[in-house]
Amino acid sequence: MNIFQTGQMVFRSLWLNKIRFAQVVLGMVVGVAAVVSVLIEGPYMYKYYNKLFAEYACPDLLQITPLINVDRKQHITLEDMQQLAAENPDYILGVSPHVNFFSRLRYEDKTLDNMVIIGADENYMGVVPCLSINEGRFFQTMDISRERRVCVVGAYINEKLMGGDALGKKLRLYGEEYTVIGVMDKIEFDFSFNLTVFVPYTLAQKMIGERTTPNYDYDGIYYIDNFYMRANGLENIGNARIAVENMLTERFGPMGPRWQLHCVSYRYMQSSSEGAVYDWIICWCSVGVIILIVGGVGIANVMLAAVKQRTQEIGIRKAFGASSRDIKRQFLFESIFISLLGGVFGIAAGILKNYKIILSDDLNILFMPVLFGLAFALLVGLLAGNYPATQAAKMEPVAAINTD
Repeated sequence: MNIFQTGQMVFRSLWLNKIRFAQVVLGMVVGVAAVVSVLIEGPYMYKYYNKLFAEYACPDLLQITPLINVDRKQHITLEDMQQLAAENPDYILGVSPHVNFFSRLRYEDKTLDNMVIIGADENYMGVVPCLSINEGRFFQTMDISRERRVCVVGAYINEKLMGGDALGKKLRLYGEEYTVIGVMDKIEFDFSFNLTVFVPYTLAQKMIGERTTPNYDYDGIYYIDNFYMRANGLENIGNARIAVENMLTERFGPMGPRWQLHCVSYRYMQSSSEGAVYDWIICWCSVGVIILIVGGVGIANVMLAAVKQRTQEIGIRKAFGASSRDIKRQFLFESIFISLLGGVFGIAAGILKNYKIILSDDLNILFMPVLFGLAFALLVGLLAGNYPATQAAKMEPVAAINTD
């Protein structure tokens, strides 16, 4: 019997058992769809984070958060950090306050909720070099010292709230009007900056007051003060942190109940993000593979039931000249067909779920997910169908025909 004839018998057999066929295909669809989705989304996320941190072009940027016990009644001020930078020019290029919170914005009769507000000084743009001005200017020293009610808005706020003509207009924030003196360039890789309004940090601090956080390790309450610091190259990230720790130690004594320090570099955030993507891919690929294994067990059980149900058919075919190889090939093809059909539908489901990613990225992103999806489906079909097909091929014609 040739392959074409075997294929005809497979289709006829599956058509006669449509419900059984649909049940086992569904498991394959879910498993392959999960694997394909992960293999599309994972590389896209990895590429996104790589682009994000490459566009930042500032892996030596650190977020410094000294936590001082409120019993000390003392904050770490911008002047303290600026003096530290001046004393350690080999390690620290610059520093700026970073006071962030969320607020509603109002312009005329329009509002935007939960927009990012960042309190900064005139050095912020130099510390975070990915930012640039499209129109107007950023803060100057007099804006900070005189607490002028001025602001710089992100591209989204300029377009959606202020009609693309924000410069010089009045924006209402925390019940006060702020004059827009600058509009930021649109940031493609990190949309949060487009939702941001920058205000002088001296005003931002007055808006939110003192911020504190509990520390359960020491059963105390600590002041929160945030700064962005630019290290003098990747090799000096550790030295910059040590300089901050030494300053705090000299002022408050050893680290512990009196003070804590949270320090995160963007290089660390990059490696952490990439590691999280890898973990996510491994986790969900494992889930998909487990579902495929369960689907394979289902195919094997169904094929064993089919062999038992069609014992007399197998005996008759053998009596009329079908070889053991023909019988094995028929059942193996049936198993592979079920698995591959589920794989094709699973690939389609995975692509449909991620069509936006596919349209926004290179179509070559589909090659590996489709290849792996088909390969997994083929492997499951081969493994699940091998044992039932072998059992069918071993049957003796006379015994098979006489089976009740």
